[in-house]
Amino acid sequence: MKVFILTMLVPALAFSQNTWHSFMNEDELVGFKDEQGEVRIPPKYVAGFTHTNRFEHIAAVLEQIKGTWGSDKYLLKSGKTFGTDSVYFWDNTADCEKEGFIRFRDRKTDKVGFFNRQGKVSIAAEYSDARPFTNGLAIVIKDAKKACWGNQEYDPKNPCEHWSWKDGVTMLIDTNNNVLLEDYPRDSLHLFKTFQWENESSDLSNPNRDYFKSPRGATFSLINAKREFRNWYQGSFLMHPISPNHYDLEIAYWSKSNEQWEQMTKEDLLKNYSKYIQRICNSREKQTSIFNEHLNHYIFESSRFNEYYDNCGDHKSMEFPVFEIGIRNPESLGYQSFIQFLRTTNGYKVISMNLDLE
Repeated sequence: MKVFILTMLVPALAFSQNTWHSFMNEDELVGFKDEQGEVRIPPKYVAGFTHTNRFEHIAAVLEQIKGTWGSDKYLLKSGKTFGTDSVYFWDNTADCEKEGFIRFRDRKTDKVGFFNRQGKVSIAAEYSDARPFTNGLAIVIKDAKKACWGNQEYDPKNPCEHWSWKDGVTMLIDTNNNVLLEDYPRDSLHLFKTFQWENESSDLSNPNRDYFKSPRGATFSLINAKREFRNWYQGSFLMHPISPNHYDLEIAYWSKSNEQWEQMTKEDLLKNYSKYIQRICNSREKQTSIFNEHLNHYIFESSRFNEYYDNCGDHKSMEFPVFEIGIRNPESLGYQSFIQFLRTTNGYKVISMNLDLE
């Protein structure tokens, strides 16, 4: 494997102006339409398999022919298919294109690589597993083994339901398969959009950043998302918990009377519940914990949240993390109140809460 440093990362790609969108017919088969609503690929793919909502260049599909399922494969807009029986799955879900790349798994070697937007192998299948690219960076695991939960040995012929990776090395690579970090902290949550190279005159004391040495000795840094949020929450939000700047346009909350999630404008929330929010946030007896969550597309389905979801409709957690503050009194066994924050393009914003508003 090549190991050298590029002076520039590949920037994240905006949505293509020629993006197609999936649709489903009465037979629950999926096809694709262009922005004008014209059918470009008729419905013939299995809905439960084809997970692509936005079709930019490449999609994972499973065709249904005369009522029978065919083989999983990849599809280009030209109609060309390739990569039969090599679709990458995670949690029973087929992968989607991100930043012009999509993962595949070689069934013979059980290794993972990347196709580019033309359907060519951009990175050979040499990794045990890989995360999708974000801002030209991907976390990959090499030479790891599958280990069943509960110390049961993994049997590929009779795989266990719950397993995780054991041993191996976790690395950070770029789109040219250059290794930027040979021992990436696997359980970290860094904001790859904040990647920057540091020079000799750089101030390496930013408390929200983690600093790393590349194989060539150069230094780069990334914002540690949880630390950044904790510092912002304690130093900004708690200082002014009812500042309108801390809240999204609408706040989702659980309605006990209607037994469903509903929306309230931030103006109504702060007008009617500001004293309650202040009391909860400023109570000296309270105990709080920070949880990393995902953006729920069933609750946050407004078009203004589109940029926070990928082509599969999944939350882009490594770009726009969601944190939840659980608040409880010491004598309580469980958490009584929750406030959820999304790191938006304009900073952290409250997007939901269940503060017993009824």
